[in-house]
Amino acid sequence: MTNSYISYLVIEIISTIIRNLIFSYKADKIYPFILNKNVKKLDVDNFKLLIEKIKALFFHKIGGFVLNGTDNILISYFLTVTVVGKYASYMSIVKLVLTLASEIFNNITPSIGNYITTEDKEKQYNLFNKILFINGLLCIFVSVCLCILLPNFIELWLGLDATLSILVTRLLAVYTFLSISRYPILIFKDAAGLYEQDKYAPIFEALINLTLSIILGKIIGLPGIIIGTIASKLSPLSRHFV
Repeated sequence: MTNSYISYLVIEIISTIIRNLIFSYKADKIYPFILNKNVKKLDVDNFKLLIEKIKALFFHKIGGFVLNGTDNILISYFLTVTVVGKYASYMSIVKLVLTLASEIFNNITPSIGNYITTEDKEKQYNLFNKILFINGLLCIFVSVCLCILLPNFIELWLGLDATLSILVTRLLAVYTFLSISRYPILIFKDAAGLYEQDKYAPIFEALINLTLSIILGKIIGLPGIIIGTIASKLSPLSRHFV
């Protein structure tokens, strides 16, 4: 309504503050023990366990940053800023799709955490298989739609000059499929706090991505960089640690 990005940001900040204040008020009312000042300190064993989980989570965050934050740098280095702009347009749609898909699973993570603490392992495994099946259908639907519709949408949105090759579109569809296919495992890991078992996997995955993207980027350009990212998600070394 205002055509002002500053106004948009101000509204976003104010609404976030109001929402957090409401959440805090409701949490204090529903769970009054939060306000209890007589809290015992963690024993040594639990404190060490907490530190180990924080360290493992740190590795996951660092690996994820390197994995997802280097493609544009490599594209601008090996190719041109123009290609970076075109690729960014494609990735904005892909990331929007991934964000929508992740929100679906993020919203059920607390329920899964509660289910893990109250049900036996067999029921947990059955629930995991059901979510995995539903997620598989979602992966197929989303990736096929991207493969078919993404070039037409970019052409309609930004014009024919902003489109990339059909190979890039297909590779991004594969990238999206692999990214969404991991969500069930990730939400169960988050719900159960299982970070230390594969804490080095994201680091190895990021190194594989960076190495292959540099090598293939020199050889075949943009598709090579995307293939490097895809290969890192499929790498036996990463899956071994998972």
